[in-house]
Amino acid sequence: MSPARGASVAVQVQDTRGLGVNGEVLLVTAARGTLVANPAFAGSPATLCAGTTVPSLALTSNASDVLTPGGRALHGTADFVVCAASGGDPGDVMVTVESITRPLPPATLRIGCGGRPARIHITVEADRLTARVTDQAGSPVADGTPIRFALSPLAGVLSVACALTRGGEATVVAGLDVPVARVLVSAEFATAGTAATCASPGAQQVITSAVVAAPAVVPR
Repeated sequence: MSPARGASVAVQVQDTRGLGVNGEVLLVTAARGTLVANPAFAGSPATLCAGTTVPSLALTSNASDVLTPGGRALHGTADFVVCAASGGDPGDVMVTVESITRPLPPATLRIGCGGRPARIHITVEADRLTARVTDQAGSPVADGTPIRFALSPLAGVLSVACALTRGGEATVVAGLDVPVARVLVSAEFATAGTAATCASPGAQQVITSAVVAAPAVVPR
């Protein structure tokens, strides 16, 4: 995740048979991050992280929350969102869940947090252009970071104008009407508030460019 893009998390209290137990009071704490309740994952993590968040949260396991977004309700479940500290350095966020009502072993979760985009490295293979975007520590940015590609209409067309990163990378294919063209590449982001998307530009960006050549035609 990134400072402006939270992560949905669910926890379930189980008995010795693996069945969910309702009514257990849980203390959730986050190191290097903050929390907000999100029953049944009804809210958007990015929107919730833009509002009021806290470093620790008390939740009660119940039968109406879900283990996965869009999944079915399960007994003994509590749902929340983990948000990265805005403006913080990239690094892991540690989440700990403890039971207040009975002596159960705590559960821990480590969530990798990427920083804001700092560099774009371009790889060109034939007509395929891949942008690898890293943060200031050299780690891949969070999945879902929007990368925009721009090409002059006189030079040709691109398969997409904007793509979301996965594993820090986004790829586009260029259909050129000229032998060589330059593609402008930008990574958009917000350091706080609602995360940038392809439909909603970020307030800041990192920009670079790359030269793409049309595939050579080999005569027969």
